[in-house]
Amino acid sequence: MDTALSHKLAQTIAARVLPSLAKQATALIPNLPDFPATDIQKLGQDPAESLALLIVLLKIRASLEGMVWPESQIPEIARLVATLKTEPCRQALQECCLGLENILQAHQTEKIFAGSTKAPLLARFYEHLLSASDKALRKERGVYYTPPALIHRMVNLCDELCQQEFKGSEGLAENGQNPNEGFRVSILDPAAGTGLFLQGVFSYVKSKLIAKGRWNEDAEAGILGRLHGFELLYVPCQMARLDFEALCPRSLIPRSLMTWGNSLDGPEIYPQLREATVFLGNPPYAAFGQHNRSPWIMSQLAAYKDGLGEKKVNLDDDYIKFFRLAHSLLSEKECGLMTLVTNSSFIESPTRRQMRAALFQSFSSMTLLNLGGSRFRPRRDGEDIDENIFDIQCGIAVTALCRQSKSTPAWRSLTRRGKRAQKMAWLRDENEMESTWERLLPESPSYSFQPLTAKQKILREDYQQFLPLNSLFEVYGSGIKTDRDRLFFDRDAKQLAQRMEQAFSGQLTKEEKGKFRIVSSSSYDLVGRLKEKRYDRGNIRRCLYRPFDFRWLYYAPGFTSRPAFRVMKHMNGQNLALLAKRQARDSDYDWFFVSQGLIADGVFAIDNKGRESLFPLYLEDGQSNLRVPGEMNHSQNPLEFFQYIYALVQSPNYRRIYRGFLRQDYPRIPIPKDAKLFFTLVNLGRELITIHCSETGVADSFFSIDFDTATIAKGYPKFRENAVYLNAEQKIAPVSQALWDFRLGGHQIAEKWLKDRKQSELSSEEIQRYSVVLSSIAQTLRLRERVDHAIDEFGAWPGAFLASRQELSHGAL
Repeated sequence: MDTALSHKLAQTIAARVLPSLAKQATALIPNLPDFPATDIQKLGQDPAESLALLIVLLKIRASLEGMVWPESQIPEIARLVATLKTEPCRQALQECCLGLENILQAHQTEKIFAGSTKAPLLARFYEHLLSASDKALRKERGVYYTPPALIHRMVNLCDELCQQEFKGSEGLAENGQNPNEGFRVSILDPAAGTGLFLQGVFSYVKSKLIAKGRWNEDAEAGILGRLHGFELLYVPCQMARLDFEALCPRSLIPRSLMTWGNSLDGPEIYPQLREATVFLGNPPYAAFGQHNRSPWIMSQLAAYKDGLGEKKVNLDDDYIKFFRLAHSLLSEKECGLMTLVTNSSFIESPTRRQMRAALFQSFSSMTLLNLGGSRFRPRRDGEDIDENIFDIQCGIAVTALCRQSKSTPAWRSLTRRGKRAQKMAWLRDENEMESTWERLLPESPSYSFQPLTAKQKILREDYQQFLPLNSLFEVYGSGIKTDRDRLFFDRDAKQLAQRMEQAFSGQLTKEEKGKFRIVSSSSYDLVGRLKEKRYDRGNIRRCLYRPFDFRWLYYAPGFTSRPAFRVMKHMNGQNLALLAKRQARDSDYDWFFVSQGLIADGVFAIDNKGRESLFPLYLEDGQSNLRVPGEMNHSQNPLEFFQYIYALVQSPNYRRIYRGFLRQDYPRIPIPKDAKLFFTLVNLGRELITIHCSETGVADSFFSIDFDTATIAKGYPKFRENAVYLNAEQKIAPVSQALWDFRLGGHQIAEKWLKDRKQSELSSEEIQRYSVVLSSIAQTLRLRERVDHAIDEFGAWPGAFLASRQELSHGAL
């Protein structure tokens, strides 16, 4: 399929055909059997638009088969037209389809759909058409086309596992009950879309039995009777049924092949779900799953949440629900298999550890194909681009979990990174699955599905003995979220004061109200709160917005959208707080910082792995919020321990050695064996905190700046020849490559600070502030080296630290 031409055709049809076609389709709906319009609306799509989409896809399929409307009637559309009561309606519908015919001819339809079979091509085009006509629905439902190579690989894997795990089975070709195992192969796709996985199973089994000379009508009816699909949206459900008519006689296709409904409603609504022994498919990628919240599936999700003890738990993504659907139903059986391609975040996310534990306890083996492709995973030096085989941002993985009480547990993993074409070639290569597998050893407490080398296993044993950062603080949580940053934040306190005073008094213009989004939403009644509250100049406060970037914020609990008061009430005066991110990107760990006063939510906000948490040093009553462990009997001073932690986590060697573990949870803090090391790191931590919290530090004198003001031109800043160019003529030098590349929270600070002020004029004060930022980075790099040097002098990692809980119970500084 020519993707560019396909998108163009979809956009044309969405703009010129679907509106008029939907208008005519409204006359069809009351006369159609099995078309309850209220159900369509409940599932999030207008009935007429849904029917219009189906007619377009039928018309394209007919065009590919050489049929022309209306001279040669398309059978499915002919049945629809026959239900119309008036000739004008029939004529109007025919005119719409004739207009569609002209568009298809003008857009070289045959070239667009050049390929082996029409079914997968139409499924892909349906995705484009849905995106062009109802982008919100596509995103909300997470509808993404599955490449044929992946379907074939997953079907093949299912067949192999059925044969290996269930002795005597003929795999997916097993017709009836396996006498040796009491296992009947009944395949269910719980979110079938246009039925591509079911078609893949049918074609695979057919070719297998033909090769053995055993394909006949009984065998055909047998496999069809063991295929079941559920689909939430009307159009793909109908397309799946119609596409099967092109593969086999209509008389053999059972009504149970495709069910228009939501499998997540559970077996009480759909008893046929209990018959499935093999779950196979590509569940939707809708985050948070706001619509799929039936009582049954929400009650089942409790098994993935019990005992987590998390302040924030997001286990409501749709793909997690489909995992739980298959898990719950297979747990009722002695034998079963689930093979799903999904978001890969469950592999090591800390909030999904109970899910992993439950899967590990219920299933005897797992085959995990990690296909990567996360757009949030930065490339390491020398590493190829890692592309996704879907057009989505999150990484993906194929997970095959087998339930077999008599088999020996076998957990294995294989990772593939690279460009999309390389991954597709690997999926198509029958010999590639013989690649070296890595053994998985999920263990408490995390039950991570990430494979570890022998060296990493030793490191994990040491690291697990360190103290979790979040266990040392009584109170911690997220930062301030305004939902209207352009309104509530400003680099200039006077401008912010003037704007907020006008907002409270209702003096903002219509254009300004639009610019600053002075509208109410379901979660934040901004307009109502502006009327209820009064402007108070004392609410303008200094706040950390991004690393090294303090701004002015209008902050008032009871008025601010999400004031995070549970944490912020402790952040008055000079109180310090650590910032740490629980789930970090796959890079050198740089998700750790410190600040004073108010702190915005999203200081490190550049990915989808959660926000940073704030850990105040003191509570509002002056008591320490930091628990100094009893093993630290040489010093029980909370401030000193705070300074020690900050220096320790700045260690480049600590971040390098324990990088894999730092990605999965908050940092863990070891206790040093020697008091001299402790106090050396305390002093270094004090220096680092002073540098990172100061707005008015001293700039290094070696920076050459011979101008008072400067404008950051379009396309700037740029770094070249050890200089930062603000525009074609003005530059700051010398700036080393290491200084320019320095990152905090994923932000490249020297670049980010300027980019946030692009195409604006920097005042002399701002230029001075930027030179202070550069100096702070330079000093940070030097102090980090000193941290590593100090640790090396006392035995390096992990020798300089107490290595076990037994040592902790007896050791002292």
